Amino acid sequence: MCDKLEVSQSTYSGYESEAGNLSFNTINKIALALGCNVNFLLDVKSECYDEEAWKTLPKI
Repeated sequence: MCDKLEVSQSTYSGYESEAGNLSFNTINKIALALGCNVNFLLDVKSECYDEEAWKTLPKI
C-alpha cells in the first residue's frame, strides 16, 4: 500500500492510527489505490454500494 500511495511505512502507519482525521485528498488516494470510491471508505453500509460488484473490480 505504501508503494501505491508513494508514502513511507511510518507515514502510512500514521494514517492507520489517525483514522477519522485524514484529509480528503489522502482518503481519495487510498480509495484509488484500493480500486474503490470514497463513499465506500466512509460508509461501508451504504444502501447504494454493491459489495459483490466491488469484489470483481480489477486491483491496481
